[in-house]
Amino acid sequence: MTSDFLNSSQFSRFYNPQWQAEYFRSEAYQIKYSVKNVGESYNIFNEHLQFMLSFGIIGTVAMVALLILFFRTQSHRFPLLLFLAKSVVIGILISGITSYPLHVNTIAFLFVTCLSFAFRINNKFISIQFKKWNSKQLNYLILSAGIFLLFITISVSIGSWRKVKSVSDWHQLKSGYIPISAQKIVYLRLYADLKDDSKFLTDYAMFILDSGNGTKATDVEKAINYLEVSRQDFISKDQIETLGYAYWVNNNHKSAASCFEWLDNFLPYLFEPKLALMKIYLETNNVSKAKELGHIIIEMPPKIPSSEVYEIKEHAKKLLVKYNLTN
Repeated sequence: MTSDFLNSSQFSRFYNPQWQAEYFRSEAYQIKYSVKNVGESYNIFNEHLQFMLSFGIIGTVAMVALLILFFRTQSHRFPLLLFLAKSVVIGILISGITSYPLHVNTIAFLFVTCLSFAFRINNKFISIQFKKWNSKQLNYLILSAGIFLLFITISVSIGSWRKVKSVSDWHQLKSGYIPISAQKIVYLRLYADLKDDSKFLTDYAMFILDSGNGTKATDVEKAINYLEVSRQDFISKDQIETLGYAYWVNNNHKSAASCFEWLDNFLPYLFEPKLALMKIYLETNNVSKAKELGHIIIEMPPKIPSSEVYEIKEHAKKLLVKYNLTN
């Protein structure tokens, strides 16, 4: 929040898991690893704080000014309807203290509708007058504006339809059973329309690494590039984990460790990132950190007991014994 207080670097983003990772990074490990009820969180449960994080102090001041004008509106013709609109907005603002109602499209639409309605029925509403325009000039103006809006609408619709169709094909590709060779062709075709979609780039990078292409250095570099681009707008557990393994395969231990360290802070209850990080520490001769992390893996109680967690704990024990780090 303090990194770009005026206009915020998070404009148009309504999720930011960075704060969660930073919070747990700053906590003592006794507290960090005792928290179990944490998951991949992309929203702060406070709409007002989320708004300030997303739009900065300038956007927040503008919204406050708009709300002040809204609550100062008066209407002699429709006083009860205006009271209802203000009551609805107050309810949305109050609920935003412990949730994020404006993330729901219908509630956001209702919020905007109430504001627009109040300004429209306000006693001081001033309609635009075209006293200096004759009817012919006004008709030309309306016709030109209509043609322009129609052109924009058609252009946006065509682009949106192509993207919607590509997203649909992408989901079918993920849910269907298609040979890998055919999937490669489809992914290349979809990339042209979805190269700005962070979730698609993450999935495409995971496909490159999982389909057998990941053995080539060029393919690993391509996957890393896609993942680095995608993480600028969207961050997930699978994405950072895949990026960490890709850097590891590419012998970039520093970047790999950075990914797994971030993931360990983001979701402290996970065991697999800890084991991967422990192995990287051992490969880079960072024995003290490997020892500390190994004991954490062994001693930390699992969120949900499972055979996978048991195997990870046993693997960590064997590594500690192998490198004489049990004491």
